[in-house]
Amino acid sequence: MLRNPFKRKATTGQPLEETAIETSQELLRIVRRNFFLKNALIVTALAGAGWSMMNPEHLDTDDDHIAVIQVNGIIGSGNKTGSAQHLIGALKEAVATDSAKGILIMADSPGGSPVEAESVHHWIQDYRHAPTCTEGQMTEGKPNAGENCYATKKAIEVSIGNVCASACYYIASAADRIAASNSSLVGSIGVKFESWDFTKAMDTVGVGRRTLAAGHFKTLFDPYLPMDKQGFEVMRSQVLMPLYAQFTETVTEARLGKLPEDTTDLFSGRVFVAAEARKYGLIDDIDYGVSVLEGMSQRYDVEHHVEYNRVRSSFSSLFFGAVEHFGHAIGEGIAASIQSDPYQIR
Repeated sequence: MLRNPFKRKATTGQPLEETAIETSQELLRIVRRNFFLKNALIVTALAGAGWSMMNPEHLDTDDDHIAVIQVNGIIGSGNKTGSAQHLIGALKEAVATDSAKGILIMADSPGGSPVEAESVHHWIQDYRHAPTCTEGQMTEGKPNAGENCYATKKAIEVSIGNVCASACYYIASAADRIAASNSSLVGSIGVKFESWDFTKAMDTVGVGRRTLAAGHFKTLFDPYLPMDKQGFEVMRSQVLMPLYAQFTETVTEARLGKLPEDTTDLFSGRVFVAAEARKYGLIDDIDYGVSVLEGMSQRYDVEHHVEYNRVRSSFSSLFFGAVEHFGHAIGEGIAASIQSDPYQIR
């Protein structure tokens, strides 16, 4: 049973300093004797230190700065640095903040949902092509309600990290300027549908599957049933290829005048290192993230940057997340492969 070090008899006339010292010594003796408590405090201290390092205080946005928006991981609705809702929200906030002098998207993603990517791409394009407000369209430096214009226009640039492929590049192509490090991988412009085929394994085991479905193509991607050849051709010609055409046309329009006339190799689904990507017009410059940020800071004469969609980790989520991380990492890949939406541009 643990003793309560704070429940002690008051000593008449004992100085407060001596009382505090005795109490702290009593706490130390308890921790030394109790193995569980000692280790819990160590884990708590480490987690707290990690939490502090992961959550630096944001600079006051009243100071002139570069707005940094992270695009990390799979592009999709469940990702705070990859969903259209969060990314467009961060972009809107950066545009509306007067002290944000430029916007830098730090991109590091293998791709994901074309719907999410399309939404972000078109928001950026709409912003870039929207008119600047006239004096009659503004009040106190702000656009009047209902006016489809902006008081000032800010450049949106992209700095690519390890990789920016497919849906990630869908987003990046809308920017004013794209830079990538020498070793960055860029491109993978294409569309794919995927599913597992367990039919041979089921034959080996000697089990079957009964399915009732209305609609000839309803079970087309059922991994426990043979692929329907007619359904496969319909999906390829009427769904896959139109989506591919939409993707390539959107990129061509966004990078107007920068891509070669012959885009066969460019739109083959290949990824390119930075030198090739620049040759094909997929990027504008070879430069790494910190340098890009420093360059923007110099151009706009600012000293700071502010991250507008940083993932803020609470202490509890960090602590329990560390406990769950190992098991989650093992199962995540298998579960995602079997259960995820087969429609991806990656």
